Amino acid sequence: METVAASLDALALADEPVGFCSLPDEVVVMIFARLPLDARLRAREVSPAWRALLEDVSLWQRVIFSEAVAKRLADALTLGLARAAIARAKGTLHTLNLFLVLDIPLAALIELVTENGESLRSLRTPKTLYLNAADVAHLRQAAPLCKLHCAVLCTGAEAVALLRCELVCPSLLQVYNLNTQQQRTDLAAALATRTGIVAIALTGVNLAGGAALEELARAMIAAGVVLPTFVQCGLTPLALPALTLLLRSNVSLGFIIDNHGEGEGEGEGEGVPLFTGPDLPAFCDALRSNTKLNQIMLDNCYLWADPAAAGMVLAALAARSTLFTLHHDRVGETQAQQFTAGTQLTQLITVGWLNDLLLKQCSLGEVGLAPIFAALSVATRLERLDLTGEEMSSAFARDAVLPAVRANTSLRKLAFSNVDGDELLPELIEAQNIVAARAA
Repeated sequence: METVAASLDALALADEPVGFCSLPDEVVVMIFARLPLDARLRAREVSPAWRALLEDVSLWQRVIFSEAVAKRLADALTLGLARAAIARAKGTLHTLNLFLVLDIPLAALIELVTENGESLRSLRTPKTLYLNAADVAHLRQAAPLCKLHCAVLCTGAEAVALLRCELVCPSLLQVYNLNTQQQRTDLAAALATRTGIVAIALTGVNLAGGAALEELARAMIAAGVVLPTFVQCGLTPLALPALTLLLRSNVSLGFIIDNHGEGEGEGEGEGVPLFTGPDLPAFCDALRSNTKLNQIMLDNCYLWADPAAAGMVLAALAARSTLFTLHHDRVGETQAQQFTAGTQLTQLITVGWLNDLLLKQCSLGEVGLAPIFAALSVATRLERLDLTGEEMSSAFARDAVLPAVRANTSLRKLAFSNVDGDELLPELIEAQNIVAARAA
C-alpha cells in the first residue's frame, strides 16, 4: 500500500499529464481490481502487457458479481464467467459472492465450492436459492473453513442447529415444523445470539399468540430481523402484544402476515380476525409511531370483520409520516363491508403517506371501489394501485375509473385483471395506458 501511495504522490507532482500506459504497474493493478468482473476478463485481451498484469492472482481471489453484471448476463454466461475468474485465482479463491445472480443450479454451486474448498473463506449464495439442511451440510463439508451466507428452508430443530454454527449465516430463514414449546424456546434462544438475519418466515406454525410468540419476537429484535413474516401461523388477537413489540423496536422494515388457515373439513383455509380486542389500541399506537416500516402485508386477517377495529388500524396508518406499501386481500362479502372498506381506505389515499396500495382479490366490488376512485383524483403520493381480480362494468369504468385516472397526477403503475382471465374492458386498458405513458 505504501508503494501505491508513493506512486500516486509522484503522479500528482508530475509536470505533464500522465497517460494510462505510463502509470506504474501497481497503480494499473489497483484500477483493474475495481473493474466489473466481466470487464476485467475482457481487459486481458487488450495487450500482452495487460494480460501479464492480470495474471496477478490477487485480482481473482474475490469473485463478486455486481448487480449490473448479474442483470447484463444470462445465467449460463454468469456461471461461465465465474469459472473463468475462479480459474485465474489458481487455488487461492477467498470470496465468492453470487447473491445478485438470479439462478445458478445447486449442483453447479456445490461443484464450484468443492473445487475451491481448501481456500474458500466466504460464500454468499444466490438470493433466490433456498438451501435445505442437507444442502448446507454438503457445502460445509466441501469448504469446512468457509463462512456460508445463504437462504435456508428447514424445520425448527434444524434451524436451531444451524444458528448454533458460527460459520452458517442464514440471511433469509424460513422455518416450519415448530410445533412444541421446547422447539420454540430453543429457536428463540439461538436466534437471539445472531445478527445479519434479514428475514425470518415462520410457516405453518401454530402460534396463536401469548408468551411463546413474545419470546420469538424479542429474539427477532435482538437478531435485527428487518422482515418478520408469519404464514399460516393461526395468529389470534393474543398475538397483538408480540406484534406490538416488533413495531416498537423500530427495527423492522416490513411486516408480513398471511393468516390463511390449515384446518380440515368445514372452514378449511379460513383465518380468524386478528385486529380486535383489548390489545388493539397499543398495537395501533406502535404502528402509528414506528418510523422504519415501509411494507405492510395483511392477508387473511379479516380486518373488516370488525369495522370499528379496521378504522383504528387505518387511522394509525394514515397518521404515519413515512412512505409505505399496503398489501391486503379480500374485505368481505356484503355491500356494507365493501363500502366501509372502500371509505376507510380513502383516508390513506388522500391524507396518509401511502405509496403503493395492492388490493389483489379484495372483492371490493363497485360499491367499495367508488370511494377509492373518488379519492384517487386528489391523491398526491400514491404511485401504484393494483386491483387485480376486481370485476367492473363498462359504465363504472367509463364514469368512475377514467375520470379519476385522468385527474390524478401521482400514479405511475395501475393494474387491472379479471379473475377468469377474460380480456379487459377498453376503458380499463385506456386507464392503464394513461398511467403507463405518465411513467415513461
